[in-house]
Amino acid sequence: MSQKFIPTWCNSPDHAWRPSRREFLHVGAIGGLGLSLGGPRQYPDGTVSGPWLGDGRARATAGDVHTAVYLIAVATLLTAGILGAFALGQLSA
Repeated sequence: MSQKFIPTWCNSPDHAWRPSRREFLHVGAIGGLGLSLGGPRQYPDGTVSGPWLGDGRARATAGDVHTAVYLIAVATLLTAGILGAFALGQLSA
């Protein structure tokens, strides 16, 4: 390719070559699962090279998906419990 490939959904030419803030937030959770994000990505129009975020495996397994769903469920229940306790405290005050 004589020119950088930039996906059509990118807002700026630099976006395809730099990780977004959202990816840095995800890398914490992904790192906890032993995975990594980023790297080269293939699109119908070409390949975009990018940095790897994290030191883990590049491919998720079914076990990783189950673990992620479990962690999301636990975090949701903890948040609901904290918010519920806060609401009950506000109602009784």
